[in-house]
Amino acid sequence: MLLLGQAACHPSPPDPEAGVLEAGRSAFLSGNYRRAEETYQYYLQAFPHGAERLEAWLRLADISQDLLDSPEQAATLLEAALLEYGRDPEAAPALLNRAGTLRQRLREYDKAAAHYGSLLSLPGLPSADRAEACRRLARVRFLARDPAGAEQAYAACRPALPGGDDRARLDMAQADLLLRLEKAPQAETLLAEVWGDAAVSPAVRAEAGFRLGQGYEARGEKDKARTLYENIRDTFPNPLVVDQRLGYLRR
Repeated sequence: MLLLGQAACHPSPPDPEAGVLEAGRSAFLSGNYRRAEETYQYYLQAFPHGAERLEAWLRLADISQDLLDSPEQAATLLEAALLEYGRDPEAAPALLNRAGTLRQRLREYDKAAAHYGSLLSLPGLPSADRAEACRRLARVRFLARDPAGAEQAYAACRPALPGGDDRARLDMAQADLLLRLEKAPQAETLLAEVWGDAAVSPAVRAEAGFRLGQGYEARGEKDKARTLYENIRDTFPNPLVVDQRLGYLRR
């Protein structure tokens, strides 16, 4: 009994890992970012198998990106985190997306494309996230002056998406690329498919229809454009824009 009483008077020392983590959180929340940076760096060094290493990587990236204005350092930290969490189905998508965005901001398009490609290779990626990653991949390939690579990104992604709004928005993004590449007939074919797809929501179909109407106008086919605008007016997100086009065509 005496031993039990003595033990009760002397509680176990706090968990060192938890103590370091709490110190980093407190410093971060209080605005002492230099102390927070040093503490999180120490956490990563001292606890190679720590349970909250992802938090430490993310806070260090936040400090580098938002407070030190160093997107290069932030991207490097996120890429270090990917060495640990690159196949984690919960952590990897956000890490890859953020690292890709930073590399794109830095105009390091090949690195950005590699991150978006890795994101697309993850199993179980939701269709909306897959479509967004594909658009980003195509964008950086285009910015890297690789239009063929951009077209290939769309071609590879489309079969992996079910029908509906996600694929429709992807098709419209591809149509925008084709128009930039002066491939209007191919762009119009994609837009017409979206416009005629009953599985696509009315608002998204109307967006595709509006773009089709713009193409008809550009070719001088005013009657076709007017008919299409009249059909989409009630479902287009901004009907005033449609009214403007109709007013122009009625002159």
